[in-house]
Amino acid sequence: MQNLIQGQNTKLPGLVMTAQFASGFAPEITKSALDINAFMLGANGKVAGDAEFVFYNQPTHPSGALRIHCDSLRYELDLAQTPPTIEKIVLAITIDPDRAGTAVTFKSADYIALSVRGGGADILFRMESAGMTETSLILGEFYKRNGEWKFKAIGQGFAGGLEPLATHYGVSVDQPAAAEPSPPTPKPEPASFEPQPSESSRVSLSKITLTKSQSISLEKKSTGFGQIVLNLNWTQNPPGAKKGLLSGLLARNQGIDLDLGAMVEYQNSDKTVIQALGNGFGAYGQRPWVHLMGDDRTGSSTAGEFIKINGQYWEHFRRVLVFAFIYEGVPNWSQARAKVSIKMPDQPELEVRLDSHDNKKTMCAVAMIENEGGSMRVSKLVDYFSDHVQMDRAFGFGFRWEAGRK
Repeated sequence: MQNLIQGQNTKLPGLVMTAQFASGFAPEITKSALDINAFMLGANGKVAGDAEFVFYNQPTHPSGALRIHCDSLRYELDLAQTPPTIEKIVLAITIDPDRAGTAVTFKSADYIALSVRGGGADILFRMESAGMTETSLILGEFYKRNGEWKFKAIGQGFAGGLEPLATHYGVSVDQPAAAEPSPPTPKPEPASFEPQPSESSRVSLSKITLTKSQSISLEKKSTGFGQIVLNLNWTQNPPGAKKGLLSGLLARNQGIDLDLGAMVEYQNSDKTVIQALGNGFGAYGQRPWVHLMGDDRTGSSTAGEFIKINGQYWEHFRRVLVFAFIYEGVPNWSQARAKVSIKMPDQPELEVRLDSHDNKKTMCAVAMIENEGGSMRVSKLVDYFSDHVQMDRAFGFGFRWEAGRK
């Protein structure tokens, strides 16, 4: 292993690698209050457009050169895919004061570390963080010099959080609306659920974590709601899972298999259920306009499970009950540390954490999404039930249930 100190650089033997953040923060800070991000910079040290800013609302660079995994605080890089106009990739991390508390800065950690591995590289940059009052930190940078890629350890604190850091590198950031805002200028809807803003767009750093029974209303833009993406993510292999000689063969049974689903009711009172159990995967381009994107039963996907709702047909929907259930594995919600995010174009990301655990029950009604005169109301529920039937009765959908398998 090659140990770097602050300001030191090294040549990279390969181009495909991962960079992993680690720290001496308390576990609750590390798991929920840190956001990693990156900036793809040109020769002038600035981004050429907001698509060059990779963060929680935009986790993949269009070139495929970089992808971040916010839950695991990991960067994946394929430097061979980097556009020729990009000369430097800056890796950074930010503390979210809404989730960590305003008193938490990098001095709250005993140390900060970034490891870079893959393609023949095995690099560790570790620094002490005592006395650091900043809430953003530039960890390191990959840069191109004379046709070769190198890595440099930075460890520079940045005051003010993510917004001034992004602005420093030339990102156009949406400002909070004034008390009486003027009508927004319509923006084109992205072609897929991965945000792909143009140079003239402005990124939104908004992320709203809903509290118990909290609701938020979203007004429909002139382009509609577009593609609405629900993502369920969790810890597939919790600390209590058994490990041994046969762990590789029996991994599916050691971890937690959570399923994401939805009960859907339309304006004409028709209803349907979207879930892997019974192969009710739905469809996006035609009715029911709701599509479950496969079913990860192995725990190999760090991205979790996804449901896409076609927001172009939102006027046909009355309500959508988003739910999760433990199909097999450890029946322990507190170990799963599950959360559901709700993303759509030109709206803040919404996050619902499956807290207030009831470990005796396998079903969780996560959130209700309702059509209110064309607008959208999202409410956090996080109510736990023994099975589908009990949950259905609580919300009055009226389905006829029978045993199913997947």
